[in-house]
Amino acid sequence: MTKTKAFAVATNWAALPKRERQFIPYPASWLNDGGYDDEPDGGDGERAPVIRNPRSFTDADWQKRLTYFQDSETWLEAWGPKPGEPGCLVPPHLIVTPVSTSKGAA
Repeated sequence: MTKTKAFAVATNWAALPKRERQFIPYPASWLNDGGYDDEPDGGDGERAPVIRNPRSFTDADWQKRLTYFQDSETWLEAWGPKPGEPGCLVPPHLIVTPVSTSKGAA
């Protein structure tokens, strides 16, 4: 599971062009084929990236995760509680909540 989470964190799927996203493996296929054992790009035997402590994330790191969450509705457990949940680690100034859902002037 550690390698799976590291793979998910290391790749910014939302930023990939549409033509490249067609090559993203289905999760079940990736797991069944042992994709988590593949060497990282470069083939020099590097270890998979270690999942960073969310307390060390910069605003830019959090913004990437928030964008990913907005696009995919997926929040990894390694990032701590989801935005809006008790104990959330995302800096409050990055979480924007709508004032109203109605359209037009008040």
